[in-house]
Amino acid sequence: MRCTLDILLPIAVALTFIVGCTPNGQSPNGKGPGQLPVNPPKSQGTVDSGGGNTFMGKPLESYAIKLRELQAFKENISPILESEGFQGSSLKNVLTSIIDKKTWYLIPSELKQLPSEKIASAVGTDQAALQDFKQVWLNQNIFDKMTVKDQSVLILHELLMGLRLLKFDSALDECNAFRAPEEKDFFCKNSYSTEGRGKPSDLSVADYAQIRAATTKLIENGQTISVENLNDLLGVEGFSTDDHRFEPKTSRKTISLETLAKMIQTSKLTNSWPELGYDFGKFISDHPELLAPGSKLPNMMWRSDRKCDFGVDVTSDTFSISLIEGDAKKTYSTKWTREIEANLQKDQFEGRYFYEITTPTLKMSETNHQGDEALFVTLKFMDDFLQGAYFEKAVCLDSRCGETGAGPTSFKVMCYTRASLQLKSK
Repeated sequence: MRCTLDILLPIAVALTFIVGCTPNGQSPNGKGPGQLPVNPPKSQGTVDSGGGNTFMGKPLESYAIKLRELQAFKENISPILESEGFQGSSLKNVLTSIIDKKTWYLIPSELKQLPSEKIASAVGTDQAALQDFKQVWLNQNIFDKMTVKDQSVLILHELLMGLRLLKFDSALDECNAFRAPEEKDFFCKNSYSTEGRGKPSDLSVADYAQIRAATTKLIENGQTISVENLNDLLGVEGFSTDDHRFEPKTSRKTISLETLAKMIQTSKLTNSWPELGYDFGKFISDHPELLAPGSKLPNMMWRSDRKCDFGVDVTSDTFSISLIEGDAKKTYSTKWTREIEANLQKDQFEGRYFYEITTPTLKMSETNHQGDEALFVTLKFMDDFLQGAYFEKAVCLDSRCGETGAGPTSFKVMCYTRASLQLKSK
């Protein structure tokens, strides 16, 4: 029987740049016909932060638009917001806040280019939009050449981008966004902090990929989607925040080893890899009071205390994990010919939902002996991006390695893409 450490830690996760989105099919260098050069005319203004700014001889304010007046919004976005599913979801409050509270600019200029690897794109892209906590910038040179349908996709993408950014904004702004106007003061005013919790540039490649996936699903089905399916879609695509949960339905999917290999390769190509480690053994040794009867987890920040250096290799019928342990590299593997179950689970350390894939027993050789090392691994994916891994090492208690238990070198290590986890007591 596999031996586990029964310690439950109830946890929820808590460069100032702007984030952006890019249209499909654009040239990598951003110099299509009729576009401004990569370095457009600079804004002119006073030398301090309190002055007025102009662009191409006009005040920046003159480029502000009312999003609701755009044809694309009227034809495709408004019907989604007025659909039955959205009436039963707080999502409508959030999107309404982004539409009406943020300043939207339509400006005839190229925008700051975000690298393809940052936004999880396999191709070079042009920058069609940029966004921060207060404003959204649309590149008019690109926008005007789009069809109305593509303009709608871009707008919906930016609305969902605004929703995802709430996890980095202040808790007060997040609370206000989810509430109807008459509820804001009652629920939020005196209960939430005004301090920011991150920067727009903290968005990960998985965030960008999930925003695109949700945009595609909503532009196709948003006018007919039920509130249950809407919450499921947003929960699966990681849109839950500290203040509000979009709870997905219990979900599982079956994939092949070949599909898993492609998911691993996608993560490697986009630099989405959980390299920051959390050592259970060290955490417990640093906090022995947690082992006492009736102990309670303190509110604290658990920072990564080690580097995760591991590789995953998938062939036609074999799954292998390579770990750097001290000065040695060890490889654990298994034959894996059956279909793989990926189960959607809420991660107790991040508070987000991942598709988890748990491997069979991984061994160092096909011929086992009592006392040999074995490894158990759980991989955590958001769509095709590896975001977390859990390693549990044990020793074989019999020659078949049918039973395992703790040994002198056993360990339990989590790996994430995040540098710290905010632990919260219940």
